[in-house]
Amino acid sequence: MNYRPLLLLVFGMLLMLVGAAVQAQDSNVPAFASVEEGTLILSDALGTTREVFSAYNFQYLSWNADGTKLAFILRDSDYIASLGVVDATSGEVTVFSTERLEYGFNLNWTLDGRILFATYSRANDQAAGSDYLVDIQAVAPETGSAPDVLGTFAFGTGCGGGSPIPTDHVYSAETSGFRGFFLTLADTPYGIVHSVNCGGIGIGLLNPVTGESTPIVENFAKVIVSPDGKHAAGLELNFEVHSVARILIYNLDTLEAVEVAAGEETDQLAWSQDGESLYYTIRMPDTNLLDGLTDQQRQSINEMFGTTMEALHGYTSSIHRADLVDQTHEMLYEGYAYAIGRIAETDDALYFSQVPNLDIWLDKLLNGEVQYDDAASAAPFVEPAVLRLAPQESTEAVFLGWFDQFTPVVGS
Repeated sequence: MNYRPLLLLVFGMLLMLVGAAVQAQDSNVPAFASVEEGTLILSDALGTTREVFSAYNFQYLSWNADGTKLAFILRDSDYIASLGVVDATSGEVTVFSTERLEYGFNLNWTLDGRILFATYSRANDQAAGSDYLVDIQAVAPETGSAPDVLGTFAFGTGCGGGSPIPTDHVYSAETSGFRGFFLTLADTPYGIVHSVNCGGIGIGLLNPVTGESTPIVENFAKVIVSPDGKHAAGLELNFEVHSVARILIYNLDTLEAVEVAAGEETDQLAWSQDGESLYYTIRMPDTNLLDGLTDQQRQSINEMFGTTMEALHGYTSSIHRADLVDQTHEMLYEGYAYAIGRIAETDDALYFSQVPNLDIWLDKLLNGEVQYDDAASAAPFVEPAVLRLAPQESTEAVFLGWFDQFTPVVGS
């Protein structure tokens, strides 16, 4: 077994843990939401935390513009989804009665302060054999509010698949999409930008006045809308060479695109608060964790996975910033990690989650301390770490803790 990356990882985490409490107290950590073992937790800027609601699991946490309310999707033990919102001051939780939520779509907020979400359309019941339709709806974040349908569009279905790798599950939760391919939903001055199929590849623009949607671009994934709502950044995929993707930014007024040159293996994107920079992550295979295993250990792994495993990669992941004004690029962070998950820039720092590589999990698996088909037993060894990077304070990222779905309040 190759323990070099494992030892480096553990040693690095220990160093960060020693300094984390002191450094976190000295920094201006914003209010944030996170999830811990099925419980939604709110933490204020003073570091006070409170448990507000429990469910089988949570997805798609989204703060409103002033950080006073958090919208979320919860699922019960039957995996039935519901839409909820919590008031950050009172802790009051409201769960809404809605049509069936459309699986995969994120949550967002309309420009007038309502919760934006996607549901199954009742029009499907009267249109057998035609396109599958999805409604975009909005609801005021108060008890007793009824949702309004803003428009309907044809939605491509048929996605499937899964992964036996526990870090894929964590990465999917951190990015709100299977293996990082989330479904976009965002209100803008030009209409509502939305994904057009379950794979999250391609977007349309829905006019909430007419209720109609117009396609914008087909081959465009992991799409994020700029803070001012004027641009949409995403990846143009290369279906022949999957590791190569171009970063494009579409002007939502003219629908013209410009390329942001970056390296191969581009993975996730995030806007800066002022919209003048774009953060992007790069994920590169680092080592084959199966190298050094005995023949017996390899046979055991093959039996568990049900196939001959030639490689189980550890990755190096990095965060880069592209200055869209000066057209310069800078690497801000690099670490031995399976992937970078969430990225959010606040007034004073960049916060991001990092999914660990499988070194520890594999070691525990081979020792019988983790069950291959038991996500709960794997969870402690693949939990995402959240780090804070404030270049004006230090060139080093500070470890804050292990938080699932860390979602800070962005802005003043």
